[in-house]
Formats: sequence, C-alpha cells, structure tokens
Amino acid sequence: MPDEYITEINTPELGIERVNRMYPIGSVFRANGLIVGGSDWAVSTMNPLVAIETAVRRQDPDDRVSGFLNKNESIDLTEILKAYTINAAYLMHREEYTGSIEVGKAADLIILERNLYNIPLDEISEVKVLQTFLEGKTVFRLE
Repeated sequence: MPDEYITEINTPELGIERVNRMYPIGSVFRANGLIVGGSDWAVSTMNPLVAIETAVRRQDPDDRVSGFLNKNESIDLTEILKAYTINAAYLMHREEYTGSIEVGKAADLIILERNLYNIPLDEISEVKVLQTFLEGKTVFRLE
C-alpha cells in the first residue's frame, strides 16, 4: 500500500516507475512463483487478515493513506489464502502435516466470524477470529 514509507521516502528517491515495481506479488504469481504469506513484525502487522486485504486491494485497510500501490500487482483472495496456509506449510516442509484441511493432517485452523468470500474486500481486515485450533485443541476462543 502507499504508506508514508513509500510516499515520503521511496517515491522521492526512486521515482514512481521504480516504486510501482515494489512488492510484485501479482507478477511473481503470474510467473508461477510460489507466494507465501508472513509478517515482518515490527515493520508490518502480525495480523494476516490485514495483510490479506492489503494484498488483494493494494490499499491501506485503515484508510489513513489514499490511493493504490500498483493495482496490477494485486492477487486474488484464493491465492493469498493459499499463501498463508498450504504454501506456508510447503515452505516449512510441513505440507504433509498441516496447511490444508485433510484427513491425517493436524487440525490447525481458525474459525472466522464471516466468510471472506461473501463480504466486500475492504472488510477482510475487520473480520474477527472466533476460535483457533492447534492439533485439534482449542487454544483461543473469543469470549
């Protein structure tokens, strides 16, 4: 997204053409590269739902900053969800054990309050996690 780091530091120094080549997630995906989601905490949020919304919209989920960071580099919801699940498991050499809901795999999953496919993209970051399971055991429940 075009945050202050992009608009106040990168754009003046690099120019808009180079800045628009930053974070080329869409281009990497179209070139058959593996997209994996994660966090650079404390540089970016640890909340994957905020990062997922940012990846599909290329805009600030909090509407603090207007505009897009090269909309052509957005990625669709299904692919960014794979990035945070099965693709991340693959990167860790754990895809046989986790990363998707299949018989024989660890029941590592979350339950969201809303179906991400049935809401506007600009509401993804606001969705709450109702419950988290690790290996089938509840480790978090929203009270």
